[in-house]
Amino acid sequence: MSRLAKDLQAWLDELEPDEVRQQFEQGGTFGVEGHTWRDNNAGWQLTFFPMAKSSHVDGDHVLGTFGAEARTIDDTTSVRQAIEGKARKYGKALGRPLILALGLFRMFVDDTDVMDALYGDAVLLIDPNTGDHTPYRKPNGVWIGPNGPRREQLSAVVTCENPEAWRAAKLEPHLWVNPWAAEPLQCEPPYMAVSKIDESGFVGKDASSAPLRDLLELSENWPGPEPPFPLRDRPTNGDVGAKGDN
Repeated sequence: MSRLAKDLQAWLDELEPDEVRQQFEQGGTFGVEGHTWRDNNAGWQLTFFPMAKSSHVDGDHVLGTFGAEARTIDDTTSVRQAIEGKARKYGKALGRPLILALGLFRMFVDDTDVMDALYGDAVLLIDPNTGDHTPYRKPNGVWIGPNGPRREQLSAVVTCENPEAWRAAKLEPHLWVNPWAAEPLQCEPPYMAVSKIDESGFVGKDASSAPLRDLLELSENWPGPEPPFPLRDRPTNGDVGAKGDN
């Protein structure tokens, strides 16, 4: 830290307060040219921006940070909107089960978000007089609304977190069954977990009978364990292809 302190002190000593104040008034905090400090050994990189104080004494510098900002993450609404948008494209009557697939690429999305999006938000009904509470699902899901079941043409939804090709051996598809489907599924596909809702609003989950990698005939640590592109096999000196032995 002593190296960082010395580096910052030298940088601050070179700045003109009036010039910094003018840049700040015109472009805000990030409108002022910053200073980047790197520690190659530790892999750290920090960028500092000067901010002129309302008054100053030569040589009196203050170092500070901005406070962190917290926000509520609402993945349920995004999942619900994505499924609704897909379902609207297929009409109301296909004469056979309709299953939609949804890839989940959001960082914090999980089964709870999908569950609430499909079956309605999970809440507690509390009696203010006794304090007793009862689990309940709000009628705001893809499959249940204020007037009862909806989107009956959608028999099920399959979700999968981060379905990139290089994760094929680790993917865990999840089948969510619509209990009010006009064309119910007549089977439960293997290689994926299955969730259904019961009369009390509880959503149960049955694990898959076998991992998806078995269907794809992949090893558990595919594409390993060896490096995908060994250094010795890489083209060199302008070569554009691998060379074979004669």
